[in-house]
Amino acid sequence: MCQYCAEHGDGKKWYLNMENYTRKLLDDVPSHDREIIMNDHMVYLKENRWPLSKHTRRMLLSSFGSKVAGKGVYERFMEKWHLGQVVSNAEATDILAVAGDEVPLMECLCRKMKGQHDQRTCFGLSLFGDLIETNLKEGQFKVVSKDEAKAIMDDFEREHGWYHSV
Repeated sequence: MCQYCAEHGDGKKWYLNMENYTRKLLDDVPSHDREIIMNDHMVYLKENRWPLSKHTRRMLLSSFGSKVAGKGVYERFMEKWHLGQVVSNAEATDILAVAGDEVPLMECLCRKMKGQHDQRTCFGLSLFGDLIETNLKEGQFKVVSKDEAKAIMDDFEREHGWYHSV
C-alpha cells in the first residue's frame, strides 16, 4: 500500500475515500502554500501565464535544475507540489461514481503548458471544481453530467490511449 493510501485511504485506495474530497484534507495543507498553488493554477487558466510566485519559481528552478543536476531534482519538486495520482479508466470511473451529479470539464494545465490549447480534457472534482466554477469565465469550462463525463473518459482511452490523474 502506498504512503497516501496508508495515511488517507481508510483501508482502501486514498482516491476512493470521500473524506479526501472534502475541505478537511485541503485544510491540512498550510494555508499560504494552498493559496499560492490554487491562485497560480487559476491565473494560468484565466490568463495563460504563470505568476512568479514561490510555487512557480520553485517549479522553474527544479525544471532547470533537472537539466543540470539530473531528473531527481524535478522529481523531488513534483513529489511536494504536484498532487496527481495516475489511475486506470476503471478507477477513474469509480472516482466519478463518488463525485457530484455534474462535473466541470476544462482545459488541461499540463497540455496547455506543452502548447496544446483548447483541449478540454480535465474534470474538476471536489473543491477544485468549485474553484473552477467561481474563478473561470464562461466558455473556459463546461459542466457535464456524470454519464457524459464517463463517455468522454472512455473516448480518451479508446481513441487516444490517454490515462487519468486525480
